[in-house]
Amino acid sequence: MDGKNKMKISFPLISLGKSGGEKYLVKLINDLTDRGHEVTVILPKDSYLLNFPLRANLREITRGGNRFTRLFVLPIALALNTPKSDIICTSAGLASLHLLIAAKVLKRGRPIYLVQNYDAIFYEKPWQFFHRFWIKKSYKYFDNIITVSQWLDDKIYLEMGKKTTVVNPGIDLDKFYPRQVKKNPGVKTILCLGRRARVKGFSDLIRAVELVYQKRKDIKLIIVGRSKMDIDSNIPYEQRQATDDELAELYSSCDVFVLPSWIEGCPAPPLEAMACRAPVVTTDCLGTEEYAIDGENSLVVPPQNAQAMAEAILRVLKDKNLADNLKENGLKTAKQFTWDKATDKIEKLFKEALEKG
Repeated sequence: MDGKNKMKISFPLISLGKSGGEKYLVKLINDLTDRGHEVTVILPKDSYLLNFPLRANLREITRGGNRFTRLFVLPIALALNTPKSDIICTSAGLASLHLLIAAKVLKRGRPIYLVQNYDAIFYEKPWQFFHRFWIKKSYKYFDNIITVSQWLDDKIYLEMGKKTTVVNPGIDLDKFYPRQVKKNPGVKTILCLGRRARVKGFSDLIRAVELVYQKRKDIKLIIVGRSKMDIDSNIPYEQRQATDDELAELYSSCDVFVLPSWIEGCPAPPLEAMACRAPVVTTDCLGTEEYAIDGENSLVVPPQNAQAMAEAILRVLKDKNLADNLKENGLKTAKQFTWDKATDKIEKLFKEALEKG
């Protein structure tokens, strides 16, 4: 890339490496770095987990203080340590506070707000009232907002009158593809990703699998997650941690992958599962509307409805023709959501924001 098209891009972030959304950020950051842009990530010290290797410049700062002090001091510290840039981009609701300070107060660069979910829903505790308040108000302060799905665009427009640009995230098709794996014909495996937040619907999934287990005893639940989930149930299950390659093998070997979330921005796991030819059962958690078509490439059920989820799982396990159709159509769908396509669009939006001045 020639110097004329090269951009200085900064990502001041609160953490990196804990979630699927942060995995998406690392992939975007690495892709922009590989395209010749000068990318810097600013993070509190010890908040970068090595789950997702980072190829950009990393600038770590002292986190300091207690929880309440950090709420107000950390955004200022992140902003002060953001270098002069063409573009400053961040994601997650609270991160918009240091984006605002860095871009609007310190004039360090053009701000881009990348919204991956309606993050106010994750702050349910009474003492987190400021988190909820700020996230709901934050959108009005930015002219350049990227959302990952149409429902988020609609939500922000209805609440703040702000239009956004929708860019669906991609998946890594070099890692997520059908693997040659050995399957135990006597055991039907149900695969899920275990997450603690209530809105991830894990308790609904456990109840659904219990209902399935009442109908057939040849099932096993495999839970992939960063931490151990507390489960009080008599269902056969196994908990694992997995790299992307190991996860692709699990997707390829499972008999059904289930996403039980109540609400998601545009979740990648169902697409990753489709890319590995796994039949998918998902809730209608808004974000899956970008790609999930009930009865064609997945079975879609209402959120917080364990009975409907169990019935969908049983349908896939019983009906081989249905499962095969979901596999084939899901694979076709997944191939449309590539990282290159997503990065192309975001890179173009960054350049357009600069041209507007």
